[in-house]
Amino acid sequence: MTGFRFSVWPTEYRTINQYFGANPQNYAQFGLPGHEGVDIMAPHGSRIFAVADGQVTRVRRDPAGHNYGIHVVVTHRDGYSTTYAHLHQPAVDEGAIVGAGHVLGLADDTGNSFGSHLHLTLKQEGAEVGGWPFNIIDPTPFLLPLLGLQPPAGPFVEGWAFTAGLFVVGELAQVNFGGINLRRAPSVSSDRLALVPGGSVVLVNGDNRGQYTPVRVPAAAIGEVTPPTVKPAPPPPQTVATVDGWAALSNLAVAGDRAVVGQFGINLRRGPDQATPAIGVVRGGATVAVRGDGQGDYLPVRAERADFIGQVDLPAPPIAVMPGQAVSPPPGAVLAWAATDFLTPLDPTAHTALCHRFGVNLRQAPAATGQRIGLVKGLSTVTICGLSRGDYSPVLAHVADVLNLLSPVPAAAAPDPWPADA
Repeated sequence: MTGFRFSVWPTEYRTINQYFGANPQNYAQFGLPGHEGVDIMAPHGSRIFAVADGQVTRVRRDPAGHNYGIHVVVTHRDGYSTTYAHLHQPAVDEGAIVGAGHVLGLADDTGNSFGSHLHLTLKQEGAEVGGWPFNIIDPTPFLLPLLGLQPPAGPFVEGWAFTAGLFVVGELAQVNFGGINLRRAPSVSSDRLALVPGGSVVLVNGDNRGQYTPVRVPAAAIGEVTPPTVKPAPPPPQTVATVDGWAALSNLAVAGDRAVVGQFGINLRRGPDQATPAIGVVRGGATVAVRGDGQGDYLPVRAERADFIGQVDLPAPPIAVMPGQAVSPPPGAVLAWAATDFLTPLDPTAHTALCHRFGVNLRQAPAATGQRIGLVKGLSTVTICGLSRGDYSPVLAHVADVLNLLSPVPAAAAPDPWPADA
């Protein structure tokens, strides 16, 4: 390393969430050997700091059209530059001279990101290291002196941890956000000894075996979050909309057929693999239902729709309607009328709306006296499929989102379709 060094940790939280070079299968599409920087814990709205003296050479304020979203680039001595990505808003302008520790902006998850954090990329002019393009180099050696990991004190409990849930620094490792399951053997099917909280420092106890690392965990760390203290919320009522998906075990505290999400949330995915598309981020502390046996390090779960943060890519997308054409419900859908005041518009182009959190009654006709067909679960997404009449709007809802649906379903009063130019 040259005389250039990081003088200040770039966030308010000294925890690394994803290390340099990780998950190469996710980054091959961008022509990269793996994760091209380091992801560091930074909850929404927390401050982001310059790691060293320099000059701001780029400020992107538009969150769209770039994988980094809103980001700031600082150029330093000796040809080095640092990029601070996924910000909520920048706090500097291009050309500004900044010192180490200067606030560059506030954290968020803009761009290609799920969950608020800081993505830090380090470049050095002319560098060609390990096949990395664009002068990218590993920032880890510059961060380690600031991480300040100290060997923990015993007594210890020995077990196995999923390697991807650790940030390893020689014979020490720090547990990633959300915590890890400490297992008796190097297998997801092995008995879980305890949940080790995120941020804990543990000892690496030997060589990896498969996807697991042997570790020695301080008993005090396990005592902070042990299985008996996990108190999942009771199952939600049937009127609450839910979404099925897969969640990483390392971010769950499982208690029977219920599980509590780690402090900083979790990506719910369509399949049991990190490479599968994300449905959305379930907030930290939420309770999810366990739907069956796990696959690898993933568990099938059911999350409440109300527990998602930000955009949700639903497995069953809203039903599309064609302007200017008569409405006919497709298979698996029901046409009915719902009180407009209990619908919150989502996408005016697709005419989608979110139902009231306590659900919405579906009626055969656009009036309070219309026959009740069923109840759409709270926070379900429906399509407004035509023009409103009085206090009611015609909607198309997925049958799976409707409780107590009459059988056979009575034909609803036909709505006036959207105009062709709507």
